[in-house]
Amino acid sequence: MPRQIIVTRADANTVLKGISWKSYGSDSASGFGAAIVNACDPNCAAGRFQSFPATVKLSQPKDCRKDVRQFTRLVLTYAGAKPQGASASLTKNYPCNGP
Repeated sequence: MPRQIIVTRADANTVLKGISWKSYGSDSASGFGAAIVNACDPNCAAGRFQSFPATVKLSQPKDCRKDVRQFTRLVLTYAGAKPQGASASLTKNYPCNGP
């Protein structure tokens, strides 16, 4: 069970850290942690990171290669405060990792 997930992979501007899992099964997982989000002010390269409490749900497991099963859908929902201009939740779909 991961304690950290990079949500936006290309730029790592959103990372979910310190994840505590309520459940972690073969079909789905759910937990909560801190969404560390780059404010991108004045721009993303010079922006400051801010922390927001959030829940995470993983689903749509897929057999990616021999002995590797991976969740391919993540839904992050802010619990209370959220980044300026952000929606209450963020959904990301991921391809299989690796070769």
